[in-house]
Amino acid sequence: MSFDELISVLKRPIFPKEHGVWVTLIVPLVTGTFAVPPDDGLKLVSAVVFGLGLIAGVMAIEPLKLIIKPTASTNKIRTYTWAVVYSFVASACILPVIAINGRWGLVWFLMLSAGLSALKMWAGLARFLRTIGMELVGIVGLCLTAPAASYLQTGRVTPESLIMYPLLIVWFVDRLFTVRRLLGILRGGVIFGSDKERYDWSKGELFIHMGALSVVALIVVFSGGVAPWTAFFPFLLLTFKFRRDISRPLLTGAMQVGFSEMRWSSAFAILFSAAFWFKSLV
Repeated sequence: MSFDELISVLKRPIFPKEHGVWVTLIVPLVTGTFAVPPDDGLKLVSAVVFGLGLIAGVMAIEPLKLIIKPTASTNKIRTYTWAVVYSFVASACILPVIAINGRWGLVWFLMLSAGLSALKMWAGLARFLRTIGMELVGIVGLCLTAPAASYLQTGRVTPESLIMYPLLIVWFVDRLFTVRRLLGILRGGVIFGSDKERYDWSKGELFIHMGALSVVALIVVFSGGVAPWTAFFPFLLLTFKFRRDISRPLLTGAMQVGFSEMRWSSAFAILFSAAFWFKSLV
C-alpha cells in the first residue's frame, strides 16, 4: 500500500453503527471516576487516557466484524488498517495506565468486558444484534466501566462502585425500552389525537419505569448506607422526561432522540456522581 493510499484510508475511519454505545460507555466511566474520592488524589490524566483506550476498543469491534465476515462492499485494506489502528490505540492507552498506576486488577475487568464484547460481536454476525437480549448484554458489559474507573482511582473495589454498577444498569435498561418505543412511534409515523392515546401507546414503558424506580429504591434502602439516599433522585429525571414526552412531545426524528438522550444522561451522570461524592465527604 502506497503512502497516498494509506492517507486515503486513514481519512475514512470505520465507526460503530450503534450510536447509543457512546452514552452507555461514557456515563459509567464518568460516574466511576468521580463518585468515590481517592485518598491519594484524583488521577484525571489516567482516567482520560483509560477512557480513550476504552473508546478505541469499542471502535475496533466494527472492523473486526468485517474481517471475520466481510460483505460484498468491504474494502479489506481499509478494514484491516482500522482494526490495527484501533487495537493499537486501545493497547497504547490502557496498558501504560495499568502499569504506571499498578492497577493490575483492571485486567480482570478487561477480560470480562472482552468476553461480553465477543458475545455481542457474534450476535452482530448472526444478524440478531438488535434484539432486546443482546442490547441488555451490551449494557451489562459497558456499565462495567464504572467499577473499573473507580478501581483505577482508588486501587480497590469499593462497596460504592459495586452498588453503582446495578444502579447504572437500571438507568440504561429503563432508557432502552423507552427509546425503542419512541423510535418505533417516530419511524411508524404514528399520530396521536389526544394525551390518552399517547399514554396508551407508552403505558408499558411507564410500568417498566415505575418498576425501575422500585428497584432503585430497594437497592438504596438495602445497601446499608453504601448508596446514599440522594442517589435515588437522579432517576426522577426520567419521570419528568416521560411526563413531558407524553404531554408535549418535542422530538421529531432519531437524531433528536439521540441528542436528547445524551443531554439527559449527562445530567444524570453529574447528579449521580455528586450524590456519592458528597456522601463520602460527610
